[in-house]
Amino acid sequence: MLPSVSAAIVAGAPDAVLVIDEDGRYQDANPAACQLLGYSREELLHLRSDDVIPKDATWVEEARARYHAEGRWHGEIELVGKDGALVPLEAWSVPIPSPDGPRYVSFLRDLRDRNRREAAEARLAALVQASVDAIISVSTEGIITEWNPAAARLYGYPAEEAIGQPVSMLTPPERTHEVAQFLARIRAGEPINGAEIVRQTKDGRLIEVLLTAAPIKDAAGTIIGTASIARDITGRRRMEEELRQSEERFRSAFDHAGTGMALIADDGRLLEVNPRLCTMLATSEAELLHSSSAEITIAEDRNLDGDLVQQLLRGEIASYQVEKRLVRKPDEVIWGRLTVSLVRGATHEPLYFVVQIQDVTPFKAAGAALRESEERFHRAFDHAPIGMALVASDGRFLQVNRALCQLVGYPEEELLGTSFPAITHPDDVASALEQATRLWAGEIETYQLEQRYLHKDDRVVWVLFTGSVVRDASGPKYSIAQILDITGRRHLEMDRAILLASEREYYRQLQALTEMRADFTAMMAHELGNPVSALRMMTAVVKTGELSAQDEAEMLTTMEGEIEQLDRLISDVVAITVAEREDFSVQQHPISLRDLLEHAATLARTSLGDHPFAMSDVPDVRVECDPERMSQVLRNLLDNAAKHTPPGTPIELRAHHTGKHVRIEVADQGPGVPKEDVAVVFEKFGRGHRSAAQQTPGAGLGLYLSRQIVQAHGSELRVASVPGGETIFAFDLQVAP
Repeated sequence: MLPSVSAAIVAGAPDAVLVIDEDGRYQDANPAACQLLGYSREELLHLRSDDVIPKDATWVEEARARYHAEGRWHGEIELVGKDGALVPLEAWSVPIPSPDGPRYVSFLRDLRDRNRREAAEARLAALVQASVDAIISVSTEGIITEWNPAAARLYGYPAEEAIGQPVSMLTPPERTHEVAQFLARIRAGEPINGAEIVRQTKDGRLIEVLLTAAPIKDAAGTIIGTASIARDITGRRRMEEELRQSEERFRSAFDHAGTGMALIADDGRLLEVNPRLCTMLATSEAELLHSSSAEITIAEDRNLDGDLVQQLLRGEIASYQVEKRLVRKPDEVIWGRLTVSLVRGATHEPLYFVVQIQDVTPFKAAGAALRESEERFHRAFDHAPIGMALVASDGRFLQVNRALCQLVGYPEEELLGTSFPAITHPDDVASALEQATRLWAGEIETYQLEQRYLHKDDRVVWVLFTGSVVRDASGPKYSIAQILDITGRRHLEMDRAILLASEREYYRQLQALTEMRADFTAMMAHELGNPVSALRMMTAVVKTGELSAQDEAEMLTTMEGEIEQLDRLISDVVAITVAEREDFSVQQHPISLRDLLEHAATLARTSLGDHPFAMSDVPDVRVECDPERMSQVLRNLLDNAAKHTPPGTPIELRAHHTGKHVRIEVADQGPGVPKEDVAVVFEKFGRGHRSAAQQTPGAGLGLYLSRQIVQAHGSELRVASVPGGETIFAFDLQVAP
């Protein structure tokens, strides 16, 4: 134990004192040690030194080695307090004599306050070094004593050039008096808060800084200098000036804009309006600022832009445009085109909407008038009694009307897929292209040309073509074609020319007509007379009663054939009379194609005599037709083939299914139809030159009647013949759904 005097001194010492024996057990502890480690004296005397040394302490081995080598040790350590916290300490350890064996005394000084102070100073130093603002310390004499990196960046002087120099070097020469005033205020203990002053950098630039300064005092409270913080506000001042100018420009543009302008809050309140909007709505600024966007909008149009507003608020679009009807006092309505954008704050929060409003009422009226004009044009175009088309520069049809489709026999979609040269007679294409080229080149404003078009059924159609070009600022856009059917006029002109060219020819034709009528009368008399004479003769023979039963039966059969020939001739004349009536029609309905052709084949096998007959495979479809009328057509075509071909000539009935139609053909292998007869075989009483020369039976009514019936079905009867080869009479029937 320590002597009593020493014990008293130790007990009253401000530093902790611990006495440790050779085994590391605590033998004594003063109150400061107990307070430092948080143990009572009794608790400490039951501990060893290792109990309060951290397990990972690195200083223990070094301390012991030095203690054994030098007999004492001094250093910084950490011990574990009763609460488990590490206590930083400055320790001195020395031996003391003791009759009970070696004793060691450790004097411990608490370093927590010092460490906290040093940490605070380190943090302060780090803040000073890392500060974006210039931090400078100046003595009361005006000498720079501290200088952080931001000061070096701001003023251009590195620390080694600035420290020790008068602070006046940072001031323009004409403003050095401000430094004396600054130092006087500091010496008087007066802080400086937010002073805006001018400073000069190393390269001579003048900058504006925001200065904050406070006196530095020593422990006795004496002012020994000043610490100042300077922030460069040159850019801010420039930005403020630019912002001011920008606001002035905005205000000027806002107030003097040629369109209505408004700033609108997110709840629809009008925050600001310009004079143009007031004029547009015939309302004062005060009235508008006491209203909302909904109040100046027609109720039906208020929610037109609801989705667009949400997209704008979400940042999905930068702006949008919408047209609404607005209220103009006292009771008018105008159309406004609104262009809306959103102004956001520094943190991207919505501030207000900027709305530009253009009065488009006149444009809406003009647009309506334009649409009405376009509708009138389209109605006139579509329903024009003559063919009309819009044509591209390469001749493609861009738009065609119904009259043109009817004129050339093509449906609209098919005509739009072609060009005008494709439907022009080959002999007329060159002259048409020449005029079109001059028109598009601007050499002529318009042109008229008589030319021939090819109908889809290969007929030639004479037209009067008038072409002109529609142009805009960029040049020609398309041409407008007007096509007048002059086929009848051309035929009439040709007839007139023929009549006027030769009166003799007129009389010759009249004489020929008279002779033709006479021939027809003779033919009809012959056609009727022969069966009648034959019947009269055979009737007389039968009356004699001299014939055997077999001969009489054969005679009666022959008489029936003559009667059938007379009946057919009379039926054809009657049918022609019916077919030429205006109310002539056919009763079409779905019928099996096989039934229709089998019926015709049955008749053919009994009526074609020694002509071999064959029928091709018949498609299993139903067709739209009048069965009775169509049977008559097939019978006429088969009879016609038999009459105009030599005995033994084969005749074939064929059918081909293609898409929505079935083509029916009657083919023979006879001498064919001469080219000069093709144009007359379908005419009433038409008989080819070969038929007339060979006195082939018939009045020339069968093919004429057949064609009338086929045309009533919406089709056309055609003939294709190769002299000495195959002759085919064909027509199409529509397949029933």
